[in-house]
Amino acid sequence: MKLLLIVDNINGVGGIERVINNLCNYFCKEYFYEIEIVSIFLDKRIEFFSFDKNIKITYIMKNINT
Repeated sequence: MKLLLIVDNINGVGGIERVINNLCNYFCKEYFYEIEIVSIFLDKRIEFFSFDKNIKITYIMKNINT
């Protein structure tokens, strides 16, 4: 099964990012879902949560905070 999630900024440190991280890692590991996360923005912060290596993360607009 495939799963696509669209969020404003996946590099944040809030609850939405934590829930997305937990759910995506779980579905990828336990059910072998093909998961892609589309993040509208990317700022200069590094990823706070670690995602499974099989989860694809795509950024639409890069470097919003220069």
